[in-house]
Amino acid sequence: MLMDREERFRKLLRELGDKTVIVEGRRDVLALKSLNVINTIPINGKPLSAVAHTLHEKGVTEVVILTDYDREGKELYRKLKMHLERYRLFVDSSLRHKLRKYGKGKIEDFAYIEQDFKNKGDMHGKTFADVDKVRHTRHDKGKRHNREP
Repeated sequence: MLMDREERFRKLLRELGDKTVIVEGRRDVLALKSLNVINTIPINGKPLSAVAHTLHEKGVTEVVILTDYDREGKELYRKLKMHLERYRLFVDSSLRHKLRKYGKGKIEDFAYIEQDFKNKGDMHGKTFADVDKVRHTRHDKGKRHNREP
């Protein structure tokens, strides 16, 4: 039986609830708390090596990094993941990628997803059908171009 979007999202939140979730700041923490994801740790501008060391000292073995999906957030994700892996902490990237499918660019925007489910309408310019599709923006993907010398 196929689950609808809201059921899949709630299942994803239950998975997140069992993990240690690292976020960028206070607003992200509050957004996730409103969705009953309690075990969140904000970076708040701390050195990434200090965040990794603290988690290692606490005995954490697995984390989820939920930084924003913009360029800066992706770069922060990449750097933090590298620091965490130096301490042998497993970074579960699958939950980050699954959350991205819900069309939110910032983690703090997930606090409003309940309204999106109630409205069953527009999610920042994308309909539910559009968010589920995988699209390639480059039409020439995999093609070679003739270049003049």
